[in-house]
Amino acid sequence: PLRAPPSAPGRPPPRPPCQTVRRRAMASGPVSRPGSRLLVLVQRATNLRAADCGLLGGKSDPFCACEIAGKPDSGFETEHVYQTLNPIWNEEHEIGGYEQGEDLEFEVFDYDFNDDSELLGSAVLRAAQFDREGGFEGELPLADHSAEVKAAAMGRAPALAVRVEVLPPRHEREVEEIET
Repeated sequence: PLRAPPSAPGRPPPRPPCQTVRRRAMASGPVSRPGSRLLVLVQRATNLRAADCGLLGGKSDPFCACEIAGKPDSGFETEHVYQTLNPIWNEEHEIGGYEQGEDLEFEVFDYDFNDDSELLGSAVLRAAQFDREGGFEGELPLADHSAEVKAAAMGRAPALAVRVEVLPPRHEREVEEIET
């Protein structure tokens, strides 16, 4: 193995240059193949606006919907969490049929019994952010004009914490069928 030269006192030892270059090359390009799957963990949302007012105490009953952009039936919805502005879901779902370059869309709604759910915020996770070695883990700002105005006044903006990882197709046969 290559040995790094000794470092000067008080400085960290230098890294071997070939390892650094290799890591950057691996992390920079897409890792998806035809028929890849996405493993999506919807962790939590913070600072949502209250959609249920009055007797219900000024809270929301949030749930999150996620899908591949342009593919309406590709996604999933989390369970709804009652009476909170900071829901914790920690739900992991798999989405099949991902193709390189496709973005993910997230929408957080206030659940209503009459199927008239109200949008609390939305975010788009660009493919370049997760279709790479290591995927994506972090918070996405939720766009919702009414919430942004209120949050700006209070110093808090609504956000959604997620983790997304690209998985290979289940079977190599799936790749062959897609390519032919």
